[in-house]
Amino acid sequence: MPVYIECTELLQRFRGGEGLRMMLGQGDAASVWKIVQVERTIESDILLTLRSESALGVLPELDTSRINPSSFGSIQSAYDRALNAAYRELPTSVIDQCRNAAVVFVSRWMQGEKNLEAPVEQDLGAWIKSIKDHFGDNQKLALRSTLEIINKLHPRGKDNERHKMSLRVVDDNDATFAVHALGFLLREIGWAK
Repeated sequence: MPVYIECTELLQRFRGGEGLRMMLGQGDAASVWKIVQVERTIESDILLTLRSESALGVLPELDTSRINPSSFGSIQSAYDRALNAAYRELPTSVIDQCRNAAVVFVSRWMQGEKNLEAPVEQDLGAWIKSIKDHFGDNQKLALRSTLEIINKLHPRGKDNERHKMSLRVVDDNDATFAVHALGFLLREIGWAK
């Protein structure tokens, strides 16, 4: 018979534990949840509101019919690394993987847009300029802005760059934002199902 144990320890934590992560399950079958709210019910029980921190559904599924088959391996690899980093690695690593995936996605997408035989390998900043040059100043603004945001988050994870530019340290919210920006990028280039 299950035994109910109140989690009164949470009430002793800063903000009642809101924002903390907890695991449900055991060892090889556990899931990570974020505590969104802690409150007492009328019966004085402690009620937790949780949000799943699962990476499932964070990035849209790739539409393979829209992707050049010769590029699919590198695209899938970058996608998988970004997805695996989401909610499992430190914010800096998540942002790095999102930036890497953004470069891979945009280079393979522009390969198709420009009818090139092979993808051009260049930095994300160069791709932002290339998209502007190819489509014009007033086109693909949301796509370019998304790429710029991902690009601007990247130096915040580097101690020297952060100090030189007087930037704040990235946190979990920044990493989540980078993952969602990557999903937006996939939708903008038409590769999301």
